[in-house]
Amino acid sequence: MELVLKLAGQIIQLFNEGVSVQAIAEILHTSIDVVKIALSLAGIL
Repeated sequence: MELVLKLAGQIIQLFNEGVSVQAIAEILHTSIDVVKIALSLAGIL
């Protein structure tokens, strides 16, 4: 669970810095769906 929160934190930080969802997925070697889920859970998307 801690790893999930760390990943979500990284996603949110990158998104807030203006990085696109697709670029975040490529940077963190994960899928676009994972990025979108993390942002929606955080209430951003």
